Amino acid sequence: MINKQLISIALFAGAFGLDLGLEQAGFHAVSVVEINADATKTNF
Repeated sequence: MINKQLISIALFAGAFGLDLGLEQAGFHAVSVVEINADATKTNF
């Protein structure tokens, strides 16, 4: 927790789906890492 705000750090994040859900749940993403550019592509 930083300043009473929940934080998250994601490694091997893929298309960031879990991270988007965590943001909607009130978490603040401090770092999101994905080395594979193909894994980050989404069609929305």
